[in-house]
This record gives sequence, C-alpha cells and structure tokens, in this order.
Amino acid sequence: MAQTLSKRERRTWPVSEKRRIVELSLQPNFSVNAIAKQFDLDAPTISSWRTMYRNGKLQNELQEQREPLPKLLPVTITDPARGTARKTVVRINMPSGVSIVVETETPNLTELGTLLAMMQI
Repeated sequence: MAQTLSKRERRTWPVSEKRRIVELSLQPNFSVNAIAKQFDLDAPTISSWRTMYRNGKLQNELQEQREPLPKLLPVTITDPARGTARKTVVRINMPSGVSIVVETETPNLTELGTLLAMMQI
C-alpha cells in the first residue's frame, strides 16, 4: 500500500534570514546539504540564494529601501593661495551633503587614496 506524503508547506523567507543562511553556508567546514537539512530546505534553494548573494541580488531590507550610492564622488582641487606658500585644497562633497576639505602645501596622493579607501569609496 502506497503511503501518501503531504507536500511541504511553501514558506517565504525574509531577506535577512536568507543572507544569514547563505553566510553560514559559506563558512569553512559547512556544507550546503548540512545547512539545508538544519533549516528544512532543499539544497538547490540554498545554492540559488548563494548565487543571488554573490551577484548582489540578496540585499538586506535597509539596503533595498535606500537609493544606491554613486560609485564616484565629485572632487575639486583648487589653489586659493596667492602668497609664497602654495596650498592645495581638496574638497570632497558627500551625497549626504557633508563636505570634507583637506588643505596641504604638498599634496600626497597616497594619503588622499588612503583617505578615500577608509571612506570605502
């Protein structure tokens, strides 16, 4: 006699939970199959979420609600000094409206690059 199995109820997962499961599955010594069993999911579902995660399509709710930040920010370099000591002024206008001004007599592009990297630009 054949046993009738009920179909697994289809669930919806919040994006934050999908990210947590994917990030757990990407840890060393964790397998997709083990994570799938732990959360009562199919391994192909987690594999699909991992692909979405790698392609940046599995953003959390806060990231989905705000507009994407521009990849480049406007930077203006001016030389307002008229005396013997010449200064270089670098002004960075952030999308939030905040401006960062760096004044120096000898511009150091390495330091400027470090500043921009620290700002994750």
